[in-house]
Amino acid sequence: MENRKWSIANSPGFIRTEVLRPVKGESYIVVTHWQSMKEFEDWTNSDAFMESHSNAPPREAFSGPSQLEIHEVIVER
Repeated sequence: MENRKWSIANSPGFIRTEVLRPVKGESYIVVTHWQSMKEFEDWTNSDAFMESHSNAPPREAFSGPSQLEIHEVIVER
C-alpha cells in the first residue's frame, strides 16, 4: 500500500492521509486532512481524483459498507 501512487499529496490544501487497519475486524478506514472544505471539494472534482479512483480494487475486496463522513476539527493539541 505504501508503494501506491499518492497523487493526492500534490493537491493544494492537502495536509496528510492516514490508512487505519483494524486490530480486530476487517474494515479499514481512510482519513484525509485538508486545509479547507473548498480544497477537499476541488480535489474531488479534479482529474487527479478521477485517475486515482479509476483503478480501484474490485468491490469484493471491501468487507463492509463504504461511506463518506466529513468532520470538522474543534480541538487540536
